[in-house]
Amino acid sequence: MSKKTTENKETDNNLPTEQENISQPKCFIIMPIADMPGYETRHFDRVYNHIIKPACIKAGFEPVRADDVTNSNFIVLDILRKIVEYDIAICDLSGRNPNAMYELGLRQAFNKKTVLIKDEKTTNPFDVQAFRHVEYDSSLRIDNAYANINSITKALTSTFQADNDEVNSIVQLLKIQPASVGEKTVLSTQDTLIFEAIQEISKKIDSSMRTENSITNNSSNSANGSEYDWRFYRQLQRYGVEQLLELEYRDQNNNNLGKFKGEATVDGKRVYVFVNKNKHTHIPTDSSQVYDLTEDIPF
Repeated sequence: MSKKTTENKETDNNLPTEQENISQPKCFIIMPIADMPGYETRHFDRVYNHIIKPACIKAGFEPVRADDVTNSNFIVLDILRKIVEYDIAICDLSGRNPNAMYELGLRQAFNKKTVLIKDEKTTNPFDVQAFRHVEYDSSLRIDNAYANINSITKALTSTFQADNDEVNSIVQLLKIQPASVGEKTVLSTQDTLIFEAIQEISKKIDSSMRTENSITNNSSNSANGSEYDWRFYRQLQRYGVEQLLELEYRDQNNNNLGKFKGEATVDGKRVYVFVNKNKHTHIPTDSSQVYDLTEDIPF
C-alpha cells in the first residue's frame, strides 16, 4: 500500500478526511466484544480504541468492528459478509474467544489476508502456531501501547502488500482450493471438512469455558446458599452476549424461543434475536419481557 504524501496534512487526531474515506480500504476486526473471565470490564473496548483502531488508521485502513454494524435487520448476516469480503482483517486471539476463533476459521477458509494479534497472557493456539502474530501488552501502558501500534501497523501494511502466494491461511498451507462466493457459497470437499473441524473445535472451547464459568459461579453461589441462576438477564450480566450465543431459551409462557443469536437493530431499536427453526423472535433489549426469559436445559 502506498504511503500518503507529505502534501496531505494530517488532522490533529490523525483521522482520515472524508475524501480519503471514500476509497479507503476496510479492515474488519475480529475480537472479543463482551467482557471475558480474567479481564477487567470493557478491557477489549480499550484494546480496540487505544491499540487496534489507531494502528488501522495509521496503516491507511478504516477499522470496522462487529458492534459497529447497526444497519442490518439481522446483524449476524451482515457481519459474516464483512468477514468474507473485507480487504484485510485483524484477529485478536486473546482469551481464545470461541466466536473470534470461528470467525478466523471462516476468514481462512476463503483464504483472506488476516493479521493475528494476541496479548502476552494468552498461549498461541496450536492450530495457528504456523502463522506469524503480533503480541501486545494487555496492561495498555502508554509507552508499550505506542510500540504495539507501530508493530500492528507494519504487520497490516506488509500483509496487505504481500504476494498472494505467501502462506496466510490453512487453506494455502494445505494447498487446497479456497471457498468462493457467487450466487451461492461453494465449498469443496476439503473445505467442508475444514469447516466441520473448526466448528467442532469452537464448540469444545465454548463448552469448556461454560463449564469452567459454571463451576466457578456454582461454587460461589453455593457458599451464599443459592443455586445457579438460569434467568437470561442474569446470565447477560454475568457472561455477556457472546457467551450465551446458541443457548436455547423459553418465555414466561414456557414457549420455546429457540437459540439466542445475539443483538440486532430492527426499526431503529436494539433487540435480542432468537431463532426456532424458521421463526425469528425479536425482544427489545429494554423490554420487561427480558426478565421473564429462562434458559431451556435439555434433560
